[in-house]
Amino acid sequence: MAAHAVATGGLFLVVAVMDRRHLPDQLRRFGGLSKHCPRLAVLALFLTLASLGQPGLGSFPAELFILTGTWGRFSVLTVVAASAIVLAAAYLLRWYQKLFTGPEGTYRKPDDLDSLESFLLSVPIALSLVMGFFPSWFMVPVRLWLEGKL
Repeated sequence: MAAHAVATGGLFLVVAVMDRRHLPDQLRRFGGLSKHCPRLAVLALFLTLASLGQPGLGSFPAELFILTGTWGRFSVLTVVAASAIVLAAAYLLRWYQKLFTGPEGTYRKPDDLDSLESFLLSVPIALSLVMGFFPSWFMVPVRLWLEGKL
């Protein structure tokens, strides 16, 4: 849940950055932003992939452990959960494609991220990388808490 919160929080920051540049009702008119906001596009892609649970990112170990741990006893539910992951991938990749790589929308051309926005979006990316490459740093305290030793 922590990895999901980090990735989703980062995606909300992406939307907040876009909202800051335009009125909220103009968000549906966005498209082709990667031409004008390449830093935003790269960071948004990273956060999208983190939310999808790509290997090396925070959500991957959690999804892997949940799916492999439930397969033996609840195989039907595991298939349903895996299907939900595929549907989420389709939704998030469509969202990214429409906003960043699709045809240009009808909006005022925005500026790319400033240094503060780049830093703020880099924080959840760094956390996701740490959670993905070093999941035991987060799992050991949880296991100790579950065993009543913490």
